Amino acid sequence: MKKNLLALFAATSLLVGCASQEPVVPSAPLEETPQSDIKIIYGLQELANSVKVIEPKVFLDGRLYKFTGSLKNLTSAEFPVEYQVIWKAADGGAAQSPSSWQRVTLYPRSEKPITAIAKDINARSVIVTIKLPQDLQIFIPAPDPIEYENYRRNYIEKNPPK
Repeated sequence: MKKNLLALFAATSLLVGCASQEPVVPSAPLEETPQSDIKIIYGLQELANSVKVIEPKVFLDGRLYKFTGSLKNLTSAEFPVEYQVIWKAADGGAAQSPSSWQRVTLYPRSEKPITAIAKDINARSVIVTIKLPQDLQIFIPAPDPIEYENYRRNYIEKNPPK
């Protein structure tokens, strides 16, 4: 009886140990619209899960509009990304030719501020595209579940469901 009970305990412990896994971070959308005048596009699913644009804003600065925000790395890895800001006119058309791609290095769990100033007085909204540099192949680890959950909670607090 004791042997059967001991064997059952060992088998159960083995199955439970094999079943436990790292928490899974849900897939983030490849496009976000945190405000009506801001659209964020991520080039890859891994990037959408691992990098977020924090506190994006478009506001009038003198006669021209300005975009500010920060790229937040939700992982424990250091890697470069490229971003581009495209300004759109109030009617939805291009307000100016697209800016060049800007490369920044994101350090583990840190933020990198980004800004762009419209060069056309008709510019009203932005499309921010984030991608991995084409000249590199980079392994991006899964985001830290605790860091992702903190980001998600802050996002929900600032953008409550309607």
